[in-house]
Amino acid sequence: MASIENAKSSQTFEEHCPYSGASPRLILKAKTPDPDSQEARVSITGRQFFRLLWGERTPILGGLALAAVLCSFSPQVWRARVLAFRWISEPSHVNFGASVAFLAVILAVATLVWPGPGIARWTKSWFRGVSPGSFALPAVGAILVFALGFLLPFWIWLAVAILTGLMVLVAIGFSICRSSSDGPTSDAADEPMRHLAEAWPQRRELARRIADCVMEDGKPTYAVYGEFGSGKSSMLNFIEESLKQSPGTAPIIVRFNGWLPGSQENLAEQLLGDIAAECRKKYFVPQLSRISSKVAKAVTKGIPHLDGIGDWFPKETQRDLIEGLRKMLDRVPLRVVVLVDEIDRMRKNELFVLLKLIRGFASLPHLSFICALERHHVEGLIREEFGAADHTFFHKFFAESFQLPRLFDSFLESEAHDRLVAVFDRHGWFVSDSAVKTTFSDSIRQLWGAILSPFCSNVRLVNRLVSAVRAEAGAIIGEVDPIDLTLVAALRCFAPAALDLCWRFRDTLCAQDSPSGVSEPNDTYALNVASYLSAEAQLDTGEPMLAHVRTVRKFLFSGLDKITDSQEPDSKAWINAVLRYFEANKQGTQTRRLRSAAYFAAYFQSALPIAIYSERNLTRIFDELGRSDDSQIDLTLRRELETLELNDERRLNFLEKFSGRAAQALDPGRCAQAARALVAFPGGLDAQFHEKECECVARLVLNISDELALSGRVEESHRLLQTCIENAVPDELAHRILTSARGKRPFPDAVIAMQRGVPITPDEVIERAFAKRMEVKYGPGVAVGQVDLNLSYWLAFNDWGIMLKKDVLWNTSRDLQHEFWKRYISSAERMADFARFVVAQFTLNAMRMTGPISIENLLKKEEILELARRFPPYVDEVAVAYIRELLGGDAIPEPVGFGAGKWTS
Repeated sequence: MASIENAKSSQTFEEHCPYSGASPRLILKAKTPDPDSQEARVSITGRQFFRLLWGERTPILGGLALAAVLCSFSPQVWRARVLAFRWISEPSHVNFGASVAFLAVILAVATLVWPGPGIARWTKSWFRGVSPGSFALPAVGAILVFALGFLLPFWIWLAVAILTGLMVLVAIGFSICRSSSDGPTSDAADEPMRHLAEAWPQRRELARRIADCVMEDGKPTYAVYGEFGSGKSSMLNFIEESLKQSPGTAPIIVRFNGWLPGSQENLAEQLLGDIAAECRKKYFVPQLSRISSKVAKAVTKGIPHLDGIGDWFPKETQRDLIEGLRKMLDRVPLRVVVLVDEIDRMRKNELFVLLKLIRGFASLPHLSFICALERHHVEGLIREEFGAADHTFFHKFFAESFQLPRLFDSFLESEAHDRLVAVFDRHGWFVSDSAVKTTFSDSIRQLWGAILSPFCSNVRLVNRLVSAVRAEAGAIIGEVDPIDLTLVAALRCFAPAALDLCWRFRDTLCAQDSPSGVSEPNDTYALNVASYLSAEAQLDTGEPMLAHVRTVRKFLFSGLDKITDSQEPDSKAWINAVLRYFEANKQGTQTRRLRSAAYFAAYFQSALPIAIYSERNLTRIFDELGRSDDSQIDLTLRRELETLELNDERRLNFLEKFSGRAAQALDPGRCAQAARALVAFPGGLDAQFHEKECECVARLVLNISDELALSGRVEESHRLLQTCIENAVPDELAHRILTSARGKRPFPDAVIAMQRGVPITPDEVIERAFAKRMEVKYGPGVAVGQVDLNLSYWLAFNDWGIMLKKDVLWNTSRDLQHEFWKRYISSAERMADFARFVVAQFTLNAMRMTGPISIENLLKKEEILELARRFPPYVDEVAVAYIRELLGGDAIPEPVGFGAGKWTS
């Protein structure tokens, strides 16, 4: 286990828990009591080994008995041997065909009776300790030794028999040891410690002291009390082992769980039945079970909650039966110790039935009860029942009580720290970088007092946290930040509603800029933050837990409270607070924090989903790009993006992570080439995450351009922007690069660029590239049949129209766009496409956009009306609705039906 007494102690587990005795040891590879520690060696003494074998004596003797029965037919065995030798030595005297047929039948029967897969399954079961072979191995060994007696001289046969017997015993013992030491470890957070060697020093000494008191004083009832989750069940296990190690005769141990009986009516019957059953395992006591059963039924009459069950017993008979039970137990030469657990989890009625039974049996000889309970809870029920204001009634039920030693916070910190580090270490999180392990270890100690300690106030809660972390850590190794993953696991375990709230407001918590597509983005984001904090304040977790939740959230999303603490939106203090928060979210991508939008989803998956691009693959891509030239960079990214073509979510996750970390992972030259390659990738408007993909790639292009400009390579920065605008596949991506390079970046990118001193690119540099791009895609030299409006963008057409009105040298014709649309809209289907991809966007978005935005920058309304009436899009009712909303209800008249389903206006 981890360090024992407190954080200051440097003693090892072996120093705290030395094995006693000098018996020879069988060394096996096994898992340590702590399931999170590394593989260790466990010692099993020779005495323990033979004790395990003694426990298998019944099947061993049964196997030997079966072998004796089979070998009793020795004449038949001898005759079969003679026939077999004759068949081998003199095949001419045997009908060969009949022999082959006989052997085939034998093989077929053997295959049906004991098929090969059955043998393999039994072998695997034996090796893993599931089936130790206590019956089969002695039987087979004995038959083999008997058969060899016909072939070997006596002394050689005797040596072989002894050697075979030893081999059989070792094989059985090996399998038994494997079953107890090499099996899967329990992952239950409430699983108690089972062995005294695992106990902490104070509790080991207390267990031995309680065992000594029971054996020396023999009082009828003892109470072992502590807080919920403080280790009371473990203490009962320690007491049991200490009792078995008593210097005198070890007592008969009876385990009774107060939570398991089906009802309060059968509590007495089950309790006395368990005592009688354990006594019968040691001694043959006639009539003990029958009298115990009668006593159980008789004493129920004396319990108010069970009135009526014992009415058919005369009152004298109850005393007689109890006296008979006393005589029966008086014959047993050993003390009977009943360990009662889970008392504090029983219902009130069941609790008082059990307490009265225990107290009522106090007069029985050689019988002691040791009860584990939470004293404050049980004593409160007793006071409520009897109206006592002091501890009188508690002491009436329990003659002596022992409090579990309190665990210092430093011990819980050390225990949680060591086990959490072991969880991640065991899953291989720190294999590639030992510095990550050191950072994680230091962070756990720093966060313990303020964040983790309120959740882990006892050992059981520590176990629950470790169990929750273990369930998450194995599936996403290296994909996220281990500290954030630990805190997410803590919320999932202790405050799941708070974690659900984080998922609902993920866009607000992980935002890197203000919401797009709204008229007042700052007001909208301020409202979103206020909505989250209001929902957090209304969580039904209780005030103490809510305070802990806020503490965790303030660490995971630091800076969020400062946004609401600042003044009104658009004030200087508010802008600075939001600026710092958004920048922290962007920096979170570098360290795989929860606050990064690229990594947020990974924290909410039990296994790495198909929608998340793995960190291992991202590292591989950066390594390949770092060793590649320009052509190889294009090939590497194209190949990787092709593998993601059918998974929009994973492709978006790749672009988010790549755009956030490329500038730190690659040199500027390779970053620029990667940007040139990526602009040719994002799909059209029908792609699920088209807008977000364009946003990611545009941010990458601008980040690289800024770095080049700040390093004095301004011309190279301009060339990168021009190339990306000209080569971008979707118009939206080219337009985002254009507007951002002009200085119209979203908040807070614009403020960050201004603070860093990023120069604004001259309009003539990027506008010329944009106009050239649009002319290449929509100019007179392009056949309209090759135009795909799925890759278009309405604002790109709007800005192109504005540029064409400027009197500049590179402007070849002001009517390029007008001419394109007149050529393009040549059918009802294309009119419908124009309405859906262009008119609809102006209609839905133009009112909340700023700047000179008008559809007349593309085409005059009179010209649109003329084309609409010439090519009415009746094939698409939605398109008709958009045209009418733009031009008026009479722009396209209602169709008039005639003929066989044809329409005219």
